[in-house]
Amino acid sequence: MSERFLPLPQPKTLTRRTFLAAAGATGISALLLPDQADAQLGIVANIAVVVGLDLAKHLYDKLQDYMAGRVLGKVFTEPSIGDAKNWINGAVLSIESRLDQLEQRIEENRLRDMESTLAAICSQLAEYFSLPPALYAANRAKLDNCSFRTAELISMCEEYDQTLVLANTTMAHRLICQYALYKLDSAKGDASGHITSLVTSGELDRYFGWAPKARARIVASLAPNVLIKCYPISKHDHSARCDFVQRGAVVGRTDGHAWSTAADEAEALVREYKLAFHDIGKIGPVSADVHSWKAFNVKTGEAIYAGCELARTMYHGATGSQCPELLDTSQLELQNTSEIRYTFDGQHEHRGGDWKP
Repeated sequence: MSERFLPLPQPKTLTRRTFLAAAGATGISALLLPDQADAQLGIVANIAVVVGLDLAKHLYDKLQDYMAGRVLGKVFTEPSIGDAKNWINGAVLSIESRLDQLEQRIEENRLRDMESTLAAICSQLAEYFSLPPALYAANRAKLDNCSFRTAELISMCEEYDQTLVLANTTMAHRLICQYALYKLDSAKGDASGHITSLVTSGELDRYFGWAPKARARIVASLAPNVLIKCYPISKHDHSARCDFVQRGAVVGRTDGHAWSTAADEAEALVREYKLAFHDIGKIGPVSADVHSWKAFNVKTGEAIYAGCELARTMYHGATGSQCPELLDTSQLELQNTSEIRYTFDGQHEHRGGDWKP
């Protein structure tokens, strides 16, 4: 622990607003309350970190293998969503609880619709890919049902920014399903419609128009915006201290320094502020925010980009033509900056610049 700041005691109660603080490589179970986290062990299976923010990218990697001729095999029994309710609580409600501004929150009945639809998607695909390939044709109804359900769930997700992780995962399931239908029906003739319909219907255009913008709005809301409030401790030796304030609460402070070489009190405050600005990422609650902010930014960007690239590859493979432009990839630039403000008198706030971890 740095000696430059003093973290304040934090309450031990984990609220919905603190779920996302533990997000990242440890996956969705890190976002849940302790009694819920144990229930997630079935999701993790033998791939301990490939859940939550990583699941969509994992599925896209498997789809790439599938398109290269490999059998999907047990992919849906690895980090499969075994408990749709708990998974959605982690992937949707935990994000919603962290967002200060939302166009609308998800009503309970809508959430339960998402839960049942997700459960049906996972069940149908798991059952289909657990069969020997010789039985695929006889069980085509499982893919047809999955095709309908994935389209339904994506449509629901596009109404709410906070469903982005669920939407990314659902799109991965959808592309797997459509490719499986394409592969199954190709033996009987031209089956390209399973792929091209995603483009001609405008579905992919809508999705890849919505997802980057929803992601950008969430990233901006999750950014660890901090107010650095500095004040003198003693005038005779120009000692100063700064508080770190988030959402009106002091979450940490510098331990105070005597700037005896400072020309005056104002210069001492500026020096202490610069020190505080440098140490933002080391403050306990702020550090957790920085971690979740970066993880969400990077992993959701990777998932959207991977989905777009695979959709293009699928379209080209089915038609021999280039897929229409689906996404301006410049929208996925990972800026990772947060606006920091400061005050020396507790009243007048100034923009302190963009902080980049």
